[in-house]
Amino acid sequence: MKKIIVVSFSLFLLVGCANNEKSNKVPETPKVEASQSNDDLKMQEWMQGKHWQAENDNAPMTFLKLKMDGTYENLNGSGKSWKIENGQIDLDGLTEWPVKKIDDSTFSLYVKPTDKTYLYKKVGIL
Repeated sequence: MKKIIVVSFSLFLLVGCANNEKSNKVPETPKVEASQSNDDLKMQEWMQGKHWQAENDNAPMTFLKLKMDGTYENLNGSGKSWKIENGQIDLDGLTEWPVKKIDDSTFSLYVKPTDKTYLYKKVGIL
């Protein structure tokens, strides 16, 4: 009887500890699509580290400092983060306004609520 119990227990351990391929596989992590395209990253890289001034005093931000560390500063104070996503500038998740590069020192900002476009010129490097 003891031999049967020892043999049964040994078989149980062998089966339980056998190398099971399904249980030893590392689960694949789901691939997350980047929210920023290459064009968005190029635009962000071009805009960062510069001080921008609006040509029109009625613009939502008369000046905008887009810092290299991902923060920004405007007339209302400092902001925590900014980025270009889907061709739109995102300031702390509060704005989603389309931006376009006009030339090496100018970009346009389309403000959806007012349906107006404003031009911003580079006035300095931070």
